Amino acid sequence: MVFGSLTAMRGVAALLVAFFHLRYGVIGVPLFDLYIFQFRFGNRGYLWVDFFFILSGFILAYRYGDACSKLNLRGYGHFVWQRVARIWPLNVVTVLIAIVYLGSKYGASYLRRDAIVANLLLVHGWGHYFAPPLDFPSWS
Repeated sequence: MVFGSLTAMRGVAALLVAFFHLRYGVIGVPLFDLYIFQFRFGNRGYLWVDFFFILSGFILAYRYGDACSKLNLRGYGHFVWQRVARIWPLNVVTVLIAIVYLGSKYGASYLRRDAIVANLLLVHGWGHYFAPPLDFPSWS
């Protein structure tokens, strides 16, 4: 079964979250302020993250529910590998873009090795251990 309307709603939610993040820009410097953010609909961008997660969880459960219900190590490993193969390459690209951008804007001293490794491993959102974040919305 294909959930075209749910996929479209996930796309709208993802765009609103992206615009919400861009509103605050890189390291809190605003890039732009759209008209939509003057209303409650767009000014609550953080809620669209929750909406996106709920829809994504439903779609993931529907798609992988049978495979994960077997509860064996091979099925779980296959699921994890598929998720990593889909998410991690884009994360590497965005971290590299952030390194180039932030390095050119603030200098190489701004780029800490532990922050780069944490961003590459997608653990930079786990507390306040790694500073500065290179790509703060990527944890979601």
